[in-house]
Amino acid sequence: RRHTRYIGDWSSDVCSSDLNTTATRVGANGLIENVSSNVPRLDYPLIDGVVQDCPALLLEPSRQNRFIRSEEFDNSTWIKTRSSIIANQVTAPNGSNTADELREDTQTGAHYFYDIDYNRSDQNTFSIFAKYKGNDRGLAISFGGASTGTAYFNLRDGVIETNNADRAVMIKYPNDWYRCVITEDPTSTFDPIFYIYQIGNTSSTSYTGDGSSGIYLWGA
Repeated sequence: RRHTRYIGDWSSDVCSSDLNTTATRVGANGLIENVSSNVPRLDYPLIDGVVQDCPALLLEPSRQNRFIRSEEFDNSTWIKTRSSIIANQVTAPNGSNTADELREDTQTGAHYFYDIDYNRSDQNTFSIFAKYKGNDRGLAISFGGASTGTAYFNLRDGVIETNNADRAVMIKYPNDWYRCVITEDPTSTFDPIFYIYQIGNTSSTSYTGDGSSGIYLWGA
C-alpha cells in the first residue's frame, strides 16, 4: 500500500507547476485525482456531494501534511487503543480500494487511534475522510482529549452533532464520504486523536464495544 504526504488542499499553490511532485483536484467524476507537474489544477466543485459542471482553477496557500502515513492507518505510526485497523476494505474517494476500517473491540472505554504527539503551539488543522458503516457509529476528532477541542461528526445523517473546537467543517463527497475537518489553537502538547463514538451520545466517547462496529477512513 502506498502512503502519501499530501492529500487534498495541503499540496499546493496556484498550480502544480510550482511543485516538485504531483498535486490533487476533484475531477469531473467526483474522484480525487493527481495532477502532474506543470499542469494547472481545474477543480470541479462539490455541492452536497454532487459534482458541478463548471471547473475552476484551484487556488490555495501552501500547506504541509504532517501525517507521513496519511493513507496507511494499519502502520505502526498510528497507535490503536481498544480498536484495530482493517486495511483496504472499501473504495476510497480517489477510486482505489485503499480505504481502511477503524473497528472497535469488545472492551469498555474509548475506541480510537492517534498519531504521535505534535508538541506545537501553532494553529493546526486535522482532516480525514470518513464514511458510515452502520451500527450508529460516528467519528470524533479531538486535540488531545475531552479538555481540549473536539468535534463529533454524525456520518449517518451528515451533520456535526457537537463542536467545542475553534472550527469544524463537514464536506460531503460522492459515495457517502465526508471530509471531516477540525481546527484549534493548542496551547500545550497534544495528540491528534480519532475516536469511534455512538451517534447521539456526545457526552462521552466511552462505551462497551461489540467487536464488529466501526467506520471507514481514508486520507488524513
